Amino acid sequence: MRISQLDRRRAISRLPEFKTDYELYKTLESEDEIIRKEYEIQQKWGYSIESIKCADEVAKQKGISPAIRDVTSITQLSQG
Repeated sequence: MRISQLDRRRAISRLPEFKTDYELYKTLESEDEIIRKEYEIQQKWGYSIESIKCADEVAKQKGISPAIRDVTSITQLSQG
């Protein structure tokens, strides 16, 4: 089963590891640190912070059900 890019981003936003990365990102004050962390997160998760954080809103606009199951690891995404 293939998982859509939107569903993948929605699942990533619920991962505890991503939440930790995002909380650290929000505490940064230096422009250089912010840019560096944005790049690091994009390389790690495969999507920009903005696209991950707004995935639920995009799904809502498209009329896709907001009820998706939480995942505990990124490997579950590939297993369907």
